[in-house]
This record gives sequence, structure tokens and C-alpha cells, in this order.
Amino acid sequence: MKLSRLFAAAGIPCRLPDREITGVTSDSRCVYEGFIFVAVRGAQTDGGRFAADAVRRGAAVIVAETEPEGLQVGDTEVSVVIVPSAREAIARLCSAWYFADAVERGGRRPRIIAVTGTNGKTTVTHMITAILSAAGYKTGLIGTVGCFLGGERIVAPDGMTTPAPENFYRIMYEMYCGGSEFIVFEASSHGIAQGRLAGLPLVGPLEAAVFTNLTPEHLDYHRDMEDYFHVKARLFTEFSPAVSVVNVDDQYGERIAAMCTGRLITTGVRDDTIAEWKAVEREFYGTGGVGYLLSSPDLTLRVFCPTPGGFTYINTLEALACAIAVGVDPAVAQEAIRVFYGVKGRIERVKTDATKFSGDVFIDYAHTPAALEGLLRTVRAFTDTRHRIVLLFGCGGDRDKAKRPLMGEIASRLSDYVIITSDNRRGEAAWRIIADIMSGYNVNTPHIIISDRETAIRYAIMEAKDGDVILLAGKGHETYEDAGGIKRPFDEREVVFAAVNDRYRIMNGR
Repeated sequence: MKLSRLFAAAGIPCRLPDREITGVTSDSRCVYEGFIFVAVRGAQTDGGRFAADAVRRGAAVIVAETEPEGLQVGDTEVSVVIVPSAREAIARLCSAWYFADAVERGGRRPRIIAVTGTNGKTTVTHMITAILSAAGYKTGLIGTVGCFLGGERIVAPDGMTTPAPENFYRIMYEMYCGGSEFIVFEASSHGIAQGRLAGLPLVGPLEAAVFTNLTPEHLDYHRDMEDYFHVKARLFTEFSPAVSVVNVDDQYGERIAAMCTGRLITTGVRDDTIAEWKAVEREFYGTGGVGYLLSSPDLTLRVFCPTPGGFTYINTLEALACAIAVGVDPAVAQEAIRVFYGVKGRIERVKTDATKFSGDVFIDYAHTPAALEGLLRTVRAFTDTRHRIVLLFGCGGDRDKAKRPLMGEIASRLSDYVIITSDNRRGEAAWRIIADIMSGYNVNTPHIIISDRETAIRYAIMEAKDGDVILLAGKGHETYEDAGGIKRPFDEREVVFAAVNDRYRIMNGR
């Protein structure tokens, strides 16, 4: 693509002589002859330090916030474009690289739906995708558990809820080429704050944005809850979605609703909610799911969803409101939710042989105080009072330390037995993380500390009593464990299966 055309499509002023550009990247190791290298300033290092390496590899243009040093290598001098934000520049350039043709032709472009909030993003995006698919739309999904097109996974999880621009816009382009009519994605606070969405307008219109809730999370990155809130609010103020679906049971949702300029749909479950779309006449079927009457100014609908948990009320309500607002027939949406059995790693029941193990094992991604409390309250609601809730959890290393004692307090207050262990300790020592958790833990609640997560899971299975409900919290869909900065394959389901078989053999003398 010609340099002038690329920069024009990206909306970045550039007066350099025109030439052919062969690619765009912010990783100097991925530079080839004719590439644009964008020097992104990160938390740990400044991309400008790698500009000379990019030139040696053939970079034609360096995009940076300040003039990098040492760019002249031999007789070769590279052109430099100075921009206010390198993060936004890489997003705009990557988006233009893939979508400039579609914009210039004025042809079909995918319709975009973004979901943001602390908890519930993954479930709500999957619900919306299920409804759109049931309505006959080919739909792409980008989020925590991977990227899917038409129900088929095309990219595995990479640890980022909203992928880096080089991946984000490439994946969207693959979905576009694959015939995707809608693309639904999880908009993380990191993704918004770091400008990853800056290229979104080139991809297609933001048909809808959904706000789920806001609870303390990522406060190692954001200064405080106000900073966290204002980052989330940018999705609604800067990108002007045609429809905003906002949970106003949440105090931050009320504030976001006041900022929206397009069509606004407010949702809520509380009896005193000010929402227009409400879940009333609520029924709870334990492990069988939930039901309610959807009441809105223009629609009344009886809703049932087989996904267990109190959070299912608001999640289904937001997904239904969003899908119906973008054109799905309410009856189609109702039926799609009726057969929605959940998302991998979200109160996911591990199917074990009942003849070998009499308890229940659930895997859930809960890794924040609010999510852990919500999980425990949900499970308590459908657990027989004669049986124990056994919680196994840890906290991630090199992340928000303030949440650790809070999660320790919640675990000891709402569980019958707790196994404190590791959960992606990364570069931090396990004992430090566990000590932080224990600083808030009420030691009157029976517990044990087993720092190795696999050993901890085996202990939970081996020592289980009849009817125990075992919750493995924190990892959810993840199939790896990050220790010492090294990721090794680790699937909790496989550990559970092996432990159940070993327990059965031991108990039966085999």
C-alpha cells in the first residue's frame, strides 16, 4: 500500500515522499523491508529504544512521540513521523492497513458491538453472539476465551481481553473476509486506555455498546475507581454508539447513562430500579437456571435461561436488549437464551462419573473480590445446606495487591472450607501472595494452604465428603499456569479427571 494512502486512511498527517509500504508493527523483531515501525512507549520500556534495530531490519518509516536517537545506520536514513500518541497511531495504522479498501469502495462493512464492565463481559458477548447467530447473522466474537467466527474458534486466547492492535484488526479483517455481518467484542479498560480502539471507526459502525457493572479491579493500573470509571465511560462518549445498553442498578451505570448521546436502553433487576427494561417476577431454579418476565415500554417477554446464578438475570436482560435493539426478532432472541447453557470457565460444571465421585466440581474465572463474592453467593443459593462449599483459589502475581486481603475475607466468610493456593504467580513469590490473602482471612474458617495448584486440586478431590461442592476459582477458561514468567500447559479439568480416577482406585483397592 502507498504511504500517502495508508496515512490518509488512518487520519494521521504526513508529508513524507510517497513510497510503497509493506507492513505495520510495533515489534522491531517483526520488521521487514519497507515496514512502518511504531515506537510505542510501554510501562516497562520505550519502543524508541528499538528504532535503530527496526532500521537495520529494513524499516522505511518510524512513527514516534519524540525524535528517536541513533536512527542513521551507515548511509541509510529513515523517515520519522511524530505523533501525539503512538498507541493510537498503531491502532489507526493497523486498521487502515486492513480496511482502507473497504472504506474507499464504500462496500459492506461489519456492524460492531462492544461490551465493557468489570464482570460479565464474556458471558454477555457470548449471549449476544448466540442470539445473532440464531437470527441468521454470521457473527464474529473477540474476547477472553478466544476468537470465534460462526461458532468456530479461529484464534485461541492470548491472555488479552482486547487484543493488541496488530492482532485486533487482523482478526477483525479475517472475520470480515469470512463474511461476518456483526463483530462482538469485549472492550477492556486496558484496551480503551491504551488506544487500541482508535481504529474502530474504519472497521464499521459501532451499532451498540453495553455496560455491565464496575467493581474494584485493575487498580494496579488505574489510579483509583474514578480513573477506572472515566476510562470505561470513554467507550460511550468518544465512540458514540448508535445504541447504549446500560445497567443502572450499578451506581456507575447511572453516571454513564447520563453521558450517552444516542439511543439509550437502561436495564435493571432490583425491585427499586429506575431502568426501562426490567426483570420482574423472577424465578430461581437452582442448578436448572433462572426465569423472569422481561418488562419494557415496548415489549413484554417471558424469559428462561438454563445458566445457573443470580447474575444470569442482568446478563440475559442486557443481551436481549442489545440484540433486539439492533434488529433481532424478540421471539428468536427469547429462544436463543432458552438454550444458552453458559460459557467455558463461567460456573462450568466438570462432568465427572457419578459412580466414582459423589460431589460436584465447578470451574469459574472469578478473580476479583466482587466476582468471588458473587460466585459464592450464587453457589450457596443452589447448594443443599447439608453439604459443604469447598473453595480453592489464589491471586495473580505482579497484579493488584489490594484485592488479596479482600478476597481472603470473602472466602472465609462465605465458604465452609478453603484451600488457598497459587494462580499465575508470574514473577512474584507464592508465599508473598498467600500472605497477603491471609492478612484478610478469618482463620476461624477451616482452611489449608497448598501453594502448588495441581497438588491443591488433588487434595480437594481426595479429601472431599459426599455431596461437597468444590469451586476452583480464578482460572476459568485458561489452560496454562504462569509461574516465574514461564507458562506451562495446565488444564484444571484434566487434573480433576485424573484425581477422581485415582480416588476411586484407592477407595476400591484397585
